Amino acid sequence: METMTETLPPRGYASIDSTNRGLVRKWLTAQGATYSQIGNLTVSQLSAAYNDETDDALRAILDGQTAPQAPAPAPQTRQTIAAPASADTAAALAALIATLQPAAPQAAPLDEARIVELIAEHAPQSPQVTVYIDGAPQTRRELPTGLRHCAFPAILAAVSFDSVFLAGPAGAGKTTIAEQCAEALETPFYFTGAVGSEYKLTGFVDAQGRTVRTAFREAFEHGGLFLFDEIDASDPAALLAFNAALSNGKFDFPDGSVNRHPQFRCIASANTWGGGASREYVGRNQLDAATLDRFSRIAMDYDPALENLIAGALHKHGEAVAYYVQELRAAARRHSIRHVISPRATYRTCKALRAEIPLCDALNLSLEGMDADSRARLDSETSGALHSLSHTLNR
Repeated sequence: METMTETLPPRGYASIDSTNRGLVRKWLTAQGATYSQIGNLTVSQLSAAYNDETDDALRAILDGQTAPQAPAPAPQTRQTIAAPASADTAAALAALIATLQPAAPQAAPLDEARIVELIAEHAPQSPQVTVYIDGAPQTRRELPTGLRHCAFPAILAAVSFDSVFLAGPAGAGKTTIAEQCAEALETPFYFTGAVGSEYKLTGFVDAQGRTVRTAFREAFEHGGLFLFDEIDASDPAALLAFNAALSNGKFDFPDGSVNRHPQFRCIASANTWGGGASREYVGRNQLDAATLDRFSRIAMDYDPALENLIAGALHKHGEAVAYYVQELRAAARRHSIRHVISPRATYRTCKALRAEIPLCDALNLSLEGMDADSRARLDSETSGALHSLSHTLNR
């Protein structure tokens, strides 16, 4: 067979991935293959065709047969590439994630619901914590098992006696942690996003005289944990009404005054500390001191250890993906690049790789839209980490 390798390594030794698969397709075309024969070949099949020096795989493609997959690598000891985490959590959940792999072959979609069940079943039991509720005698409860952000204990302790203001970047897990606090406090969870008017928060009486109730009304009147998400993107007039509800034991809703339930809890979340628009979050309003004074304030950044563990459950090389995304994130922060690279980028990439989307395309699902200069700086600083990730995915 004719050989036209261009910049590819010698046959039999080439590592084929998304960066050079186009060259393999050109090589196949030079050997007489048509686009219909090679258009749907996976990276694994392209690697098998190019590296098979007997040309059996190539002849199979030219004959219109299904191309073989590259041989599966020999079993290897799992290596954890992760940011430092507590020894107990890291050891226990690394073992758990390793048990998920045989049950979820890379070639088939993973059952994410089953992954969550396995995590809940095998994750280490949470320690007991003391929760104080409205001055009542202290209640010692065992927290529910599962994966939790490192800030969870502090947030739970604060919301058990005060309203809490969480500030952190997009994708930090603020909504999830509010739900987990409601579960730990054994109280219903209510939620609303940014509100554009007071009535979306308090409700109203419609033209037929019927009272339209809101999530805030249900929590305030009947008890529950209310999450006011993106409070810094809400209308200032609505926040004045919200301030009054937090300060007083009752609130005037459209159909009458309602006493605050003893088990009403509140978490407000935001991407800023209420100082107004920033480079990353341009649609945010400045919050007045009266609003901020109603809350205990807690910063909530990304939790790399949690990100690694969830990524490891989504993909067999998920921890390596998480490590690379964290390198991108750190570089973006060093250069003040206005592009959110949250743990969602890690999870999205893992799911894309599981769907056999090439690595560069999988990463672009989260990085597209960045200006060319910023992208070039990130690529330059993280080229070593990207090479390491590509090697891990192709071994």
